[in-house]
Amino acid sequence: MSEYNNICIREARDNICLYIFDQILFKVWKIRKIAAGWSMDQRYEALPIRQKYLLDPTIYPDVEKTEWKEAEGEFLRKAARWLVRSYSQVIKNQNGKYILLGDNDIKYIEGLFLKQRDVLI
Repeated sequence: MSEYNNICIREARDNICLYIFDQILFKVWKIRKIAAGWSMDQRYEALPIRQKYLLDPTIYPDVEKTEWKEAEGEFLRKAARWLVRSYSQVIKNQNGKYILLGDNDIKYIEGLFLKQRDVLI
């Protein structure tokens, strides 16, 4: 019975994480629908080049496949870290202390996100 509950809890956790990731991807695709070249505007000068590759890909058609994969991997890692940090700032245990997640949690969530990698292309 306990193992069944743990499986259900893990599946629920995964579904919540993937739902949040889907919302992030929805925003990425909304940004991609903006006219190509928007990232060249002076207002977006400080935006890291790898983020520009992901958010305004039509303007960077010559980006090498390895650079694109690195940009994609960086995005997935940062999204996982953001989710873990956000969780740690919101969820409290029974004693009222925030629940901190660690590197293993980041790696696990990153793995979940990596499975969704094709959606970025």
